[in-house]
Amino acid sequence: MINVWFPLNKNATRNTLAIMDSSNASVKLVPYTAVRKDGSFFTAQTVPFESSQEWVASNIKRGDAIVFDSRKVPHSALNLS
Repeated sequence: MINVWFPLNKNATRNTLAIMDSSNASVKLVPYTAVRKDGSFFTAQTVPFESSQEWVASNIKRGDAIVFDSRKVPHSALNLS
C-alpha cells in the first residue's frame, strides 16, 4: 500500500512523520488491539524498540511529499516541539 505524506501547515513540527530505516535493523511486527475514536476495535501492528533501529523525522516543507510503502516501512507520528 502506497502512502503519500505531506505537511498541511507551514512548519511540520506537530504530528510529523517519522520513518524507520530498516536497512540496518530487523523489523519484527507485533500485533495489538487498538481503539478508534468511535470506540470500535481493530488489530494494528507495532515495532518493539531495538537499539539498532534508526528513526528519521521528516523535515519537509509544505508543497513537498514523502512516498513510501506503508506495509514495508515502519512509520509513526511524533511531535518535535
